[in-house]
Amino acid sequence: MAGLHLYVDGEAAHAVLRWLGKEAGIDGADIASFIHDPGDVATEKVGTDLRIPCVPITKLRGCFPPEDIVIAAGPDIDRRIGELFELGIRNVYNGNEIIRRSAASERFVSVAKGLLVGPLPPVRHDPGAAEALRFPTDPVTAGKVPRHKLFIVNSMPKSGTVWMISMLERILGVKAREQIVLSHVADIEVDWAKYNNHGAVTLTRDMRDVVVSWFHNAVRTDKELGFSAPRYRSITEFYWEFFLGAIYASDRYYRGDLVHWINLMTANYVPIVRYEDMRANPGAALAKVLNAWRVEHDRADVERTASECSLTNMAGAMHAGDGYINALLRSGHVRRGEVGGWKTELPAEIATDIGERFAAYQARLGYNRDQS
Repeated sequence: MAGLHLYVDGEAAHAVLRWLGKEAGIDGADIASFIHDPGDVATEKVGTDLRIPCVPITKLRGCFPPEDIVIAAGPDIDRRIGELFELGIRNVYNGNEIIRRSAASERFVSVAKGLLVGPLPPVRHDPGAAEALRFPTDPVTAGKVPRHKLFIVNSMPKSGTVWMISMLERILGVKAREQIVLSHVADIEVDWAKYNNHGAVTLTRDMRDVVVSWFHNAVRTDKELGFSAPRYRSITEFYWEFFLGAIYASDRYYRGDLVHWINLMTANYVPIVRYEDMRANPGAALAKVLNAWRVEHDRADVERTASECSLTNMAGAMHAGDGYINALLRSGHVRRGEVGGWKTELPAEIATDIGERFAAYQARLGYNRDQS
């Protein structure tokens, strides 16, 4: 069972504990430990008073269970989150938001916002103002990204997600699954709300090529899982018996309303990168993202990164490396990455159905210009 830990200063500790007791029924006896900075007497005293074990953060490296949960809070929360990420601790929650929600004024506004008679609602309850505040105001420098920052790669599956993440890993100097969030379609609504989100990019692809690539990935995955034969023997079976259901029955894909997804992203300053454009000029695609995120960078580094992370190199030199991306490469996650591969692989009746069923999505992104 996962343990619950607090990495907070002494003043924040009491507020977080009060919230945990009221909202989650968790008291001091349920807290596995107070993580604290060396010499933080105030936090140690709180832990001693409540009989919660106190552990210096310097003692955690290599011995912290990956499933355990940490709540971080305090005026220096960015530093605390960065230290936890550095230690490989991923299940981190924003304790400052817990404290904010516990304030009397916050509780009142949450329940009484419909009674407001003044001209200006609080910013946190004005969606337009809140989204404007999510736009990063301070630039960061490639290779010197603060340790607590998160970057979101949001995409339609099989749209170059691993490729984009590999380029971002290299030029930003961060690691996938530590500071880069892989997010598919509606996942963005949860990921975007994270206060340490610095920026997101949305990747799209011609739906006909998505179907072809997803089918081959399903065949590969079935083999890895030990099936004696693929569950879907052809693209036709895959399309009718899985793909359409996965899209239209899932909130993750807005139950098929993919144009809503694209409009939501563009309305919030999220750059759209079409797979086809990234294939034609990966350096330009990467530079577009960095500019949207206000990441200061050297143009030569962008071109070098695009070259080193080309599909050919990813399947070769990077294939033997360590980490999340290279594990995906070794599993065969990246296939050929063709643009227009559907023309030779997709049955005509499936291509026609996609053109009709996903007409709005295809038109919104310019994919309906090539119907043959």
